[in-house]
Amino acid sequence: MNGPRNLVLVVTVVIFAAGFCSASDIYIAQNAAGNANGADCADAYAVTWFNSGANWGSNQGQIGPGITVHLCGIFNAPAGANKYLAFQGGGNSANPITLLFESGAVLTATYWSGPAITANGNSYITINGGTNGTIQATANGTGLANQQDNGIGVYLAGSNNSQVENLSVSNLYVHTCTLPITNCTDEGGQNTYGIMWIGGSNVQIGPNNTVHDMKWCAFYGYKATTNAQIFQNTLYHCDHGVVFGDAAAAQTTGSPTATCGSSNGNMICQNTIYDGGNWDDNGDENHHDGIHTWANNAPTSNYYVMISDNYIYGNWGADMGSLIYIESDEQAIPVVNNVLAPTFSPIAGTGILGVATGSGVGGTGVQILNNTIVGASSSNQQCGIAISTTTNPVLENNIVTNTGTGVFINPNGSVTGTVSNFNDYYNIGTANPFYCPGHPGVPFGQWQSACGFDADGTAGNPLLTATYHLTNSSSAAWQTATNLHSLGITTLDSDKNGVARQTTGPWDIGAYEDSETGAPPAPPTGLTAVVQ
Repeated sequence: MNGPRNLVLVVTVVIFAAGFCSASDIYIAQNAAGNANGADCADAYAVTWFNSGANWGSNQGQIGPGITVHLCGIFNAPAGANKYLAFQGGGNSANPITLLFESGAVLTATYWSGPAITANGNSYITINGGTNGTIQATANGTGLANQQDNGIGVYLAGSNNSQVENLSVSNLYVHTCTLPITNCTDEGGQNTYGIMWIGGSNVQIGPNNTVHDMKWCAFYGYKATTNAQIFQNTLYHCDHGVVFGDAAAAQTTGSPTATCGSSNGNMICQNTIYDGGNWDDNGDENHHDGIHTWANNAPTSNYYVMISDNYIYGNWGADMGSLIYIESDEQAIPVVNNVLAPTFSPIAGTGILGVATGSGVGGTGVQILNNTIVGASSSNQQCGIAISTTTNPVLENNIVTNTGTGVFINPNGSVTGTVSNFNDYYNIGTANPFYCPGHPGVPFGQWQSACGFDADGTAGNPLLTATYHLTNSSSAAWQTATNLHSLGITTLDSDKNGVARQTTGPWDIGAYEDSETGAPPAPPTGLTAVVQ
């Protein structure tokens, strides 16, 4: 008579065990709670459980592929914490490991001396801030209780097929400056990073990260990589908003058909970046850039990074470098559909969009296409576009307005093969409006005749709205751009708002396509259907 009862018991145990093995959620708090079995926030494991290698693997109850680890509540890390949460393993292509901040979860310390979260070189990881997950320091920076360096929000080195999204990283070093610049005595915070990534392919920083108040907001140093994207983030009060450069002698490949937020190319796209001027300093250690790319190790094959659809604006201080700065031996950098609008103009002759490259690779130059650049004043030396050394740059369909100099192309002859046409330059200063090889400081007419540029360009008023669109067909930029559809750059075939540009016929100059012919037709309304 015991046989059936034993069979039922065995079946029950098997079903229970199978259910336990398939559990995909583990909960972590600063201290153990309730039954301390990780079943939910009320019964969470302590943070030390996460950091123990014995709790990682493919056995039941361990952290492994397909597991989501939930962070619960406030984690008060000690001052100077380093690697507070350290991954001990990674996922796989079908089942990544996700670290998910529950609502209200915060990793906080008075200051950090290393990363709050480190991937430890593991791959197939997603770090998701959820609705309001935050990493922060509470007392580090100019005039605060601490002036400590080396704090990092999230650090991933050699992590492939991974992502950081929906996360806030704040106040790792709050740097303040009171103008004039001689009052900016704080030289600290130089090695503080919001999200720092070294090496790795199929990398995504975004969407929806908010990073502010540290030296470097989002930093990616590639080694040999493809498909790295920094996209749809809000970055401010950082000396550099986005950095994308080589961390070793290497090369990176990309594609003109890359689209923002996908995994098919290298892109810095759809970010909002502003107000880096708080990093002014007496020692000039900080030269603020919204986006800075470089390839110092001279790649031997295709280097391709798309910079598109970003909005970079605000007060970038007396030490402003460029809102987009492209440096060293780089090849094929399309700069497309960006709006650049500093509200403070430094005295020095910087370029709002600056290019300072080596000879390039394969003869393909930087392509500066359909951007809108609005300076703060035409009465100073600031340039709209400044190109100091490169080969075969292309400048087409850009609006440059309210700057001291429209375009600076190094007059010493270090820039060769330039193509510049179909641009609109308006309210450019009169002292030194344009520079080209052999012709420094010439007016627009000589820019066309002596320099041989912008035969189809204009110096007319683009009539920009407060949101940098064209007011109406009276704009000098209205349907006076060349059609660049044949270049095959996918993101260029739509404007910054995603409005499709036409495949034939002229485009509008600038980041936005406001002509009726450039917008898709409105869907029909008032239709009815009769079912027979």
